Amino acid sequence: MNFLQIILTGIILGIAFSAPPGAVTAESIRRGVDQDFWGAVSVGLGSIIGDLFYAALALGGLSFLVANLVARTILGLGGGALLLFLAYQGLRSTPTVGQISVLGVDQSVASDKSAGHKSAFISGLAISMTNPWAIAFWVSIGGAMLSAGLVDPTLADIAFFFTGYIGGTILWVFILSALIAFGRRTAGPRFFRFLSIISSVALGVLGITLVVKTLAS
Repeated sequence: MNFLQIILTGIILGIAFSAPPGAVTAESIRRGVDQDFWGAVSVGLGSIIGDLFYAALALGGLSFLVANLVARTILGLGGGALLLFLAYQGLRSTPTVGQISVLGVDQSVASDKSAGHKSAFISGLAISMTNPWAIAFWVSIGGAMLSAGLVDPTLADIAFFFTGYIGGTILWVFILSALIAFGRRTAGPRFFRFLSIISSVALGVLGITLVVKTLAS
């Protein structure tokens, strides 16, 4: 398998692993709806930075942390609390129909885009960093490499694979953000508000699920 095939495989797997609905997707939708295209992008990029941190830990031989019950419990409960907070924040700040312009933009949010994008980036980073199973995911990525035909990968193969994988996740961030941006310009105000509420509720459900799963593990 040449390096182009390895990179392409990484890109495909990066998109495949990023596309399923989850906390980052729900927060990206909420931020994209309440802010703009770059709000959604900021969440995704923050999440990727968090993923890279755990990837470094896994590749650095610190995967034993995932077996540490105390560390896993702290991360799980902290992550659940964070998702519940984001859900509460989203429901509290959801604009009413009268506050939404023809393009579906809350002008009070649009007036402070820089701060909103920074907040969105931190949210994405925090969601990723408080995922107690992130290291386990990066350890198990070796299975994905095997499925890609990399039975005995060299250091160069691994580098090409992760370059493609991260490229795929970044590509998905922009695809999802573009879909959100398109939707907020074409959907009516009531649907715009409904989508924001649904995303916040999804964050709350995911938060509760994470807490329950952590306490049961």
